[in-house]
Amino acid sequence: MIELERKGNVQPLCPHCEAEIRKLWLQEIKNAFGRAHAPS
Repeated sequence: MIELERKGNVQPLCPHCEAEIRKLWLQEIKNAFGRAHAPS
């Protein structure tokens, strides 16, 4: 079983240089099933 832990102050890290990522870009995609968001 996987244990879950809630943390509110977590900043994602770049997998290449481990710098904190403060902004994510998303692109909305519309299809037959509705809307989805994909990272760009």
